[in-house]
Amino acid sequence: MDRRRRRTAVALGTALLTAGVAAGLTVAYVRHGGQSRPVRRLSAIAPAGTTVETLTRPVPASPARPRPTAPSQEGPGWRPIAVSAGLDRLDTATGVVLRIDPVRIEVALVPGTAEPAAGFPAGGAVPVERRHSLIAATNAGFKRHDAGGGEMIDGRTVGALTAGAASLVVHGSGSVDIGAWGQGVGPGPDNVAVLQNLMLLVDHGQATAGLDRDVIARWGATFLPNLPVAVWRSGLGVDSAGRLLYAAGPNIVPAQLAALLVGAGAVRAMELDINHKWVFGALYGHSAPPPDTIHSMALLAGMGPDPAHVLRPGDRDFVAFYQR
Repeated sequence: MDRRRRRTAVALGTALLTAGVAAGLTVAYVRHGGQSRPVRRLSAIAPAGTTVETLTRPVPASPARPRPTAPSQEGPGWRPIAVSAGLDRLDTATGVVLRIDPVRIEVALVPGTAEPAAGFPAGGAVPVERRHSLIAATNAGFKRHDAGGGEMIDGRTVGALTAGAASLVVHGSGSVDIGAWGQGVGPGPDNVAVLQNLMLLVDHGQATAGLDRDVIARWGATFLPNLPVAVWRSGLGVDSAGRLLYAAGPNIVPAQLAALLVGAGAVRAMELDINHKWVFGALYGHSAPPPDTIHSMALLAGMGPDPAHVLRPGDRDFVAFYQR
């Protein structure tokens, strides 16, 4: 890399940090295979609790991809995250929203060793060959027997894909959608993953009616004491530009989760898992290879799971996001 390009990269990283765009994140460039390419990494000033894992394998350069048609930073309050193009963050008093552009970022549903069922080859962790491009991960939905629907990963369906159930659909083309099964989303040869969980939380850009009624029965049991309904909750939505929205917050009820997603631009959305033990969202950065050291940082303080657990075998499924 020539000095001018190195100075440009450093200046860009400094500007992003100064603006508060991605606290604890920097952007660097390395030379690999005869080409200079960007490397996303968490900086040495990442806050306490940041987890580091090392992957001892060379990292191949990623092929160029077309730019998204939807602009980044669209709307007030959104901040681009320096770890990846096509990744924006919105912080509110209720919680955080991560916006993912599937044109730039691949969305994948990763099965655990027990959920949705045993026997999937992924082994409950991000596959080793995909770790060099991992930039984010979040929890998925309820355990299958509580979700009110089925799940399909890599051509294998667990449970029954149920009509009317809120469904995340990942297409082979790379696009994603959320909707009620059989009403806008449904079976198709291009489906590579389907995750069903309860009913739609948001439809036509509005929160589902009656979110304050029978909360535990309709939106999931919570931990003792006294089964409070305001707990850690998470959800997924899709906006009018086809971008995926992951939302999470502590001590919130379903109506607040729906409002968080609607405020971020969701036209349709679903609840995912709840309770502090299961809700997590994390960012992952990478040092210059070899070896590739993976740094992880939770989106919000107080999220229960260790962000690096997706690099080790685990019993629960989760959603992984890879830089294209």
